[in-house]
Amino acid sequence: MFLGTGPIKRWASVWCLSKLSVGVGSELARLSLIRARSCELLAEGLTGIDADELFLVGLCSVLDTILDRPMADAIAELPLSDEAKAALLGQPGPMRAILDAVIAYEDGAWEDAVEAVESLGATESRLPLAQRGALIWAQELSASQIAS
Repeated sequence: MFLGTGPIKRWASVWCLSKLSVGVGSELARLSLIRARSCELLAEGLTGIDADELFLVGLCSVLDTILDRPMADAIAELPLSDEAKAALLGQPGPMRAILDAVIAYEDGAWEDAVEAVESLGATESRLPLAQRGALIWAQELSASQIAS
């Protein structure tokens, strides 16, 4: 109760993803974790956007590939908001803009990434900070799993 529901949902989601991604490859699971944390970090401080929900959007952004199913089928039963599901299905909105920025940045499409972030009223300097923070977080998470 002291942590709040956000961190609990985050760790439960990470655990579930790790179970789903067995046999798919650790790089795909790592990509989804980096996207999740990048989305969350980009969303922090933006008005009207739930950073915890964005973590789940990033985490689920490769669920279609992991499950080898269309995204609509992969997320149909998940307890995500309608806005989060819309973002995962490619429909325009603030959540989709953040996911697009993260994907564009990881693909090296810098102009597209900056355009997506600036459409939300954020500065482009948030992109490398979010990516770096996500990479460090994923590395620490991996290291803690190896140690245990």
